[in-house]
Amino acid sequence: MGQIVPTMLSKFLPLFLILFLAACNSHSNSGKLQAALQKTSLDQHLSQAATEALGNRAGSVIVLDAQTAEIKVVINTEMAWQTAYPVGSVLKPFLSEAMLEEGHLDPTELHYCNGLWKLGKSGFKCTHLPEKEPFALSKAIAISCNSYFAKHSQHSDLLSFREFLHQKGFGQLTRINSPHESAGRLLPTATSPEDLANIALGESEQISTTPLGLGLSFLSLLTNSPRLVPSIGEERSVQEIKEVKLTKAVVEGLRGCFEYGTAASEPKLPLLVLGKTGSPTIPKDAKTHGWFVGTVVKEEGQKILPEILVVVFLKVGRGREAADVARKIFQAYNNFNREKLDQERIDIKVSLFDPLHPIELSLWSETSVKIVEEETEKLIQEIAPKTSVNISYQPNSELRLKKSLETATKIASAVKVISHSNIKVRVPDAAERVFGKTLVVRADKKRKSLLILELLPFEDYIAGVVAAEMPEEKELEALRAQAVAIRSFANSSLINSNGRHSNEGFAFCSSTHCQRYVGVGDIAIFPRAKNATFSTKNQVILDFSGKVVAALFHPCCGGQTIPAEYIWPKNELEQVKEFRVENPTCAKHGDWEKEVDLQKLSAGIEAFLHSPARNSEIVAIKIQQKDPSGKILKLILEQSSGRQIYFSIGDFITIVQRTFGSSACLSLPNEVFIKNSRVILRGKGFGHSAGLCQHTAHHLAATGKSMNEILLHFFPKTTVEQSTQKLFTQKKDSPNQTYKNRVALIEYNSPNSLADAQEVANIVDTICKEFGKLVKIEEMLPIKIKLHTSTKNFIEETGLAGDSAGATSHSAIHLQPVKLLHQRKILSQTLRHEFTHYVINQIGGENVARWFQEGVAVYYSGEAAALQNSARVENFSSDQLLNPNKLECQLIKAKSLKDRQLLYFAAYRLVRKIIESSGEPAIWQQLQKGKYKSPGC
Repeated sequence: MGQIVPTMLSKFLPLFLILFLAACNSHSNSGKLQAALQKTSLDQHLSQAATEALGNRAGSVIVLDAQTAEIKVVINTEMAWQTAYPVGSVLKPFLSEAMLEEGHLDPTELHYCNGLWKLGKSGFKCTHLPEKEPFALSKAIAISCNSYFAKHSQHSDLLSFREFLHQKGFGQLTRINSPHESAGRLLPTATSPEDLANIALGESEQISTTPLGLGLSFLSLLTNSPRLVPSIGEERSVQEIKEVKLTKAVVEGLRGCFEYGTAASEPKLPLLVLGKTGSPTIPKDAKTHGWFVGTVVKEEGQKILPEILVVVFLKVGRGREAADVARKIFQAYNNFNREKLDQERIDIKVSLFDPLHPIELSLWSETSVKIVEEETEKLIQEIAPKTSVNISYQPNSELRLKKSLETATKIASAVKVISHSNIKVRVPDAAERVFGKTLVVRADKKRKSLLILELLPFEDYIAGVVAAEMPEEKELEALRAQAVAIRSFANSSLINSNGRHSNEGFAFCSSTHCQRYVGVGDIAIFPRAKNATFSTKNQVILDFSGKVVAALFHPCCGGQTIPAEYIWPKNELEQVKEFRVENPTCAKHGDWEKEVDLQKLSAGIEAFLHSPARNSEIVAIKIQQKDPSGKILKLILEQSSGRQIYFSIGDFITIVQRTFGSSACLSLPNEVFIKNSRVILRGKGFGHSAGLCQHTAHHLAATGKSMNEILLHFFPKTTVEQSTQKLFTQKKDSPNQTYKNRVALIEYNSPNSLADAQEVANIVDTICKEFGKLVKIEEMLPIKIKLHTSTKNFIEETGLAGDSAGATSHSAIHLQPVKLLHQRKILSQTLRHEFTHYVINQIGGENVARWFQEGVAVYYSGEAAALQNSARVENFSSDQLLNPNKLECQLIKAKSLKDRQLLYFAAYRLVRKIIESSGEPAIWQQLQKGKYKSPGC
């Protein structure tokens, strides 16, 4: 095995970020505008990508939320909405849809393109590659065939087309609330067939718009809906889901544009993009503008939903160049979402309908439903008799699952039901409810019934509990405080025991035993609950030792909260704290009185104790202990037999509620006594009175208190911080998988890394073609590359420090996580560096001098400039810089990053001197002959 050789990461990252952010801000014409933008980490991520992609080119970039028209990113407002330009071929899908509506275009009609279509004395030349076979509308859009659209424009109705464009917003202000906004022009008149063809191709000053206007009009075209009004920094809830409603041929054309047409490029993105390029000629100039407009979409069943929309305008450029700018923004969007999915990919299971224990249920969804076997014990023929593994159900077709009491005791297999949209659930004698997209149904042997589990991301579970606990709450800060308390309770349970039902195969139930939970479709409050949840994401309450507090909550304390340990023993609720606070605003609310039958209560007590006895009727109730607020903590029940039974208030309330229902005792009572064969219970408030009081939280929020102030009120001497603890058991990495192309065999162990593997393989393919001019590279292929999922894993396997970007042994290249290398903008550079080491090892064997290895690697990777900037070259004499033996010894002994950077640059200088005198092919020939062996130290 060869020596493992690291690639150095730059130490000047902080300085680079400072300079980079300054460059970002230079594009902004308004400090207020920038303050309104970049509200979320996604906005910042996209803004950085857009700024880098545009670079120093004159142009504008706009990124919109395609559902709400909220502007996420804008670069150069003067071009974005203050100046209108001709749109070129971006107009072709508009013309196509207009002619299809009028019946003037057959999308299946084939067109033969010879590269030029003549009309009178004019000729309309195509810029795409020659096509040997005829094609129809979809491909004409994808490759932007001028002859196709010039020809078919002659059958169009110009007035109808003008009206169609007007409906999509052309010639109108977007109402961005800017005094300098341009509406563009919409004055299409044609005095000749040639004029009509030029209008169809967007080569006319009579039709122009701004980048913002084009983006909104394109979105209106896609969704066949009125043009949305854009906003900056204004949160908007989605009132109506926008979906793509274009003719299928036009959709296929816009999709093909990005996949194989005028916007296509390698490597392919793992995204579905509908877009169009345009390169209108600048009037009185031989140059062109460059346009691209497109949106990332996702498919949900039969629906296609747009997510983000990107508009790129280059003042001088081509449509393909504008598409390349957009591609980098789409890549950043994909990387961000992939990281988010990686963080949230661990689902927890929540038991639904816990009190009902159904033996049959019905499931259905607006989109197709798929049922697959979750466990391998036994097929689910007995649950769903007419189904088998991987059966799909069409939209709105009911899936009935039934389990008899006999078969429920025989097997414990389960099915996973998957849908593209929320799943509606109905059980006998219960209202229909709506849950998420993934449910698990299995037999519950203990209860002889069906057990329904929902699999969902942790934060979605928190939102569902917020919605269940405070459905009417309007104060956002109260909802945010509730979300943090809920998350803290759940985290504490997960950290200590993987959930309160871990021995049953799920984390939480949906009842008050854990935390009440409702599905996303059950309650109108969910948008507010979701806002409160995700605006406090990962925040929990920590005690003085840094542990997560098991934060409890209840509706109304009646004037004072009590320590949780008075109700629940510590072995049931870990880390309960002695929080006791006064809440005067709650003291005036919640007085209640209930009475229950003494004889039934006596029977309930005996059932609870599992020790029925004669003369067991309760004849007296004595209060043993109260807390300072007057709530009963312990009591003694005396039976007619003379036996005395000591009860905690928690157990007593459990007996009462089991026997008479949850409304028989609303909180910890202040009084319990017997009167005329009845037991009278009196109390204040609603709930157990421990932790956060929702009534008081509302009052505090209404008076201007923040979330942190509310939580500090109920949980003194604590802090609210981002959770850094391991919340619950991580999913194990998938078994090692491989991706292979002509030159590389990529090993990875995360399903989300396939796109990374493809990208790395494509870069290596390019590098191989370059090296193939110097050495016989084919004999060394395929090269093995391992993608590590974490820096820790990389360090453990290579033995190198975390500042190394990659490492090469004789047989393989190891890479730090690709997303990390992307963030530091050194992925291609690192691959070139490590690939050079690999080639050196293959040709020269294991004992090649370190200075030669590193110098050649720096030379071919292009790292020299960065190293020269970071290395203090003046500290070394010329002799030291150019003496191989001294350099070799210093490299072997070097320990710090600074020293290695300097020595790598010195090695590069030495290699460059050899190349300048002998040429590049010579060093490889000399290496093969055994030169450049390590002299040893």
